[in-house]
Amino acid sequence: MPEWVLRAAFDEVALRAISVQLGGSALAARNTVETCLRFLQERAGATYEGQAVHLNLLVDLSLQERDGSKPFVDELTRFDWHALLGSGITTGMLLDQSGRLSEIVQLPPPIGHNLNALRPDVFSAIGDLTILEGRRRALSLTRSGEILVFQGGQLRLIHRNGSWRGMPFEAIQGIAWDPDARISKTVKKAVLASVIDACLGHHGAAIGIVSRGHLRDFMASQTVREDDLWPDNVRASLFPVAKFQDLPRRLRLEMLSMDGATVLDYQGTILAAGAIVKVPGGSLGGGRLAAVKALAKYGAAIKVSQDGPAKIYARPKNRRTEPPEIAALG
Repeated sequence: MPEWVLRAAFDEVALRAISVQLGGSALAARNTVETCLRFLQERAGATYEGQAVHLNLLVDLSLQERDGSKPFVDELTRFDWHALLGSGITTGMLLDQSGRLSEIVQLPPPIGHNLNALRPDVFSAIGDLTILEGRRRALSLTRSGEILVFQGGQLRLIHRNGSWRGMPFEAIQGIAWDPDARISKTVKKAVLASVIDACLGHHGAAIGIVSRGHLRDFMASQTVREDDLWPDNVRASLFPVAKFQDLPRRLRLEMLSMDGATVLDYQGTILAAGAIVKVPGGSLGGGRLAAVKALAKYGAAIKVSQDGPAKIYARPKNRRTEPPEIAALG
């Protein structure tokens, strides 16, 4: 059987499974979610007046149909103007449980100050809406052609490069990121939140976390150049706080986007940012991967690729062996 046939069959099964996950037991709800997902997949890469289309669909599975004269979501392509509606980061097309357009809504401000919510920071209002309304699912088509699925305030799924990928945050937070399991949960969540921003912003990044008991070895190894280490480095004076988790998310993203690696200790104290990492000669897989694996030998490290996906590596039991990949996102 040709590979493209197998790929198409797999994608179809994945789409049906996601529709069941988001729609629940009711067949009508599952069908509505499936129709919305198919609509966004078909619109990915579309343009309006030369600009890529961005759309937010807010599916309220508890909202009864009110006006039978309004179009269903899969009928919107009959109208050129549909590309302009629900196209902001705080607006959306509200759909009822049948998938019919109800109204265009302005979303309320994000709830409180949830600095480390596990969804892209720029989509705070959209993600938070799925907390306020338990039966609402938010589906966003980004200008880069990716589809984001929000449920319960979190980014749950992403469609990129032709396939669906899960975002298993609970599982990743629950595992030990190194054999000693000494990395703070607060640091884990802050790092994951910022990894999401880097993934969706297509900013490549390298993040290292030095575990408790390994700081002395890390410093002695000179894995990071001495003049890149904080607090004596000039960059340290430009950021207002010493701990990564206390920085606003936009500042974290700018820190991660600098050429070089960001290095923290297990409590989130910033040890370096924009740092050059010493890697072994002949390392395979590119400079960023080599840097991440060098940092992982002292705790854990994360590589964010410019095309989006992120991988987490753990400290190996023996420093002569390669750090194992323990989780992936996006």
